[in-house]
Amino acid sequence: MKFFQPTLNPSTCPCHGKGRFLSDRDAWVVCPTHKVPSQGHPEERSVLVDAMDDMDAAERADAVARLAALDARIDEERLALHRRIYAQFRAAARECGFEGSFWEACQYHLPCGRLFDPSSQDWIDAAESVAREFADAAEARQAEADGFRSVLEARLAHETVLEERERAAQG
Repeated sequence: MKFFQPTLNPSTCPCHGKGRFLSDRDAWVVCPTHKVPSQGHPEERSVLVDAMDDMDAAERADAVARLAALDARIDEERLALHRRIYAQFRAAARECGFEGSFWEACQYHLPCGRLFDPSSQDWIDAAESVAREFADAAEARQAEADGFRSVLEARLAHETVLEERERAAQG
């Protein structure tokens, strides 16, 4: 099975924000980060849609209404999830020294266009960009404060220390 490593941002997660990931063994794996409560198994929906062919008009209308209500509930839960993810990126940026309006900072990272209306995913992407910028800047400040010439040099030194500890623990 493919190694499944969820990420906070739905657009970079192997589940693509859908809450489940189809493994290379044709098995569905639940994403703990993006699964919303009302979301059932992906194949349940296709079974219901396929069964609609055998329904009469009243049953079909009822099934369509149930699917629409379920889709609306899943969309609401997904929007709430996206708001929590945005808040986590905002908190991460603040931990790295961001001050000011996070919303305004994110606006500069949104795709633009005359007819563009940003989606919640666009806002998450922008929030991640802002948080990453401040995390990178904080890491650079810390590397400089520790006497390193670059972040890379600090990372290599940190890795060396970890490897030495591992070797000492093994031998």
